[in-house]
Amino acid sequence: MLPSFVEALKQVGIESHIAAYDGDGDVAYRAVARGAVRRNISARLFDAVEDLVTEDTIVHSHGLWSPLNYAASQLSSSHDLPIILSPHGMLLPEARQYRKYRKDLAWWLYQKKLFEDADVIHVTSAREKESVESLGDWQVKELVFGVDEPAVLLGQAQVTPRRMLFMGRIHPIKNLESLVAAWVELQPKGWELVIAGPDEVGSEAKLKEIAGGQRILFPGPVYGDHKWLMIGSAEVIILPSLSENFGAVVAEALTCGRPVITSTGTPWAHLEDLGAGWTAPTEPAGLKKVLNTVTTMSRLELAVRGEKAREYAARHLDWNRCAAGFRDIYDSVKKIGIPPINLSGQVDSDPEADKGGAVQ
Repeated sequence: MLPSFVEALKQVGIESHIAAYDGDGDVAYRAVARGAVRRNISARLFDAVEDLVTEDTIVHSHGLWSPLNYAASQLSSSHDLPIILSPHGMLLPEARQYRKYRKDLAWWLYQKKLFEDADVIHVTSAREKESVESLGDWQVKELVFGVDEPAVLLGQAQVTPRRMLFMGRIHPIKNLESLVAAWVELQPKGWELVIAGPDEVGSEAKLKEIAGGQRILFPGPVYGDHKWLMIGSAEVIILPSLSENFGAVVAEALTCGRPVITSTGTPWAHLEDLGAGWTAPTEPAGLKKVLNTVTTMSRLELAVRGEKAREYAARHLDWNRCAAGFRDIYDSVKKIGIPPINLSGQVDSDPEADKGGAVQ
């Protein structure tokens, strides 16, 4: 996502640079060495971006809980620079329950102070806005990110058996045990379920155990053209998460013209009203009911919904629209009237992300 974000900002006159532990694709970034001693992360960040920082710089910190997020705040305070925080859903109640005691301690030790010092808290959904505002009195602005166009041309899926796809981290917060249990109980004729993504905390073995002999495939993580081809091979994308602030795979599916099943824990309930998807409960019985509705529809019926999904993405998930919105946010916090330089940290939606979090 960040490479597209950087390019979109460039189109509206904002020079943007990424600082992160790890790069994102082929995009140029300032590498910040991890090292064994966390307290040195700030010094490493300062060294990585020293030549970029001027009085016009704005720091935009992506994610929470990471030492690099803390380093971003130190960069801001030491140079008297404005700072924007994008939690990326990591303060939603369900996300905070994962390793709750560690996060509660971190909140009171340092994370709350970072929020208090921020000029703007950026969120991507009304639910996330409500969650953030419940924790303190700070300025919050809501704005969704854009979505990339498919890197390969995608037509209507024609694979046999017909395919439903989950794509994302294999992690308890994604509620995949409920999905697999519902699928096994339903056993939809002529369909297969594909669960593609990295097994971050060792959940895949349990999912395979629940699946038994049912046709559920685990191809591992997919990237680049392979990702787009995987989306294109599916008639429906599903994201049954307990909690999501956005869900990039939903946006990608919509722009590919694929209808989406989302859960009540995601901010996409309006897709059902638009005829571009369905909203399902998170427990297996509720999921099974929606899965039964979808898997008994014809290819043509799903293709019609897919076209509505594509139309929605074109109207609402455009990078130019996103960049213009962020330009307004940056203009509201910068101290002088010229475009800022933005140092962007790697985005990771994992509530326990320690990959980079943020520096802009």
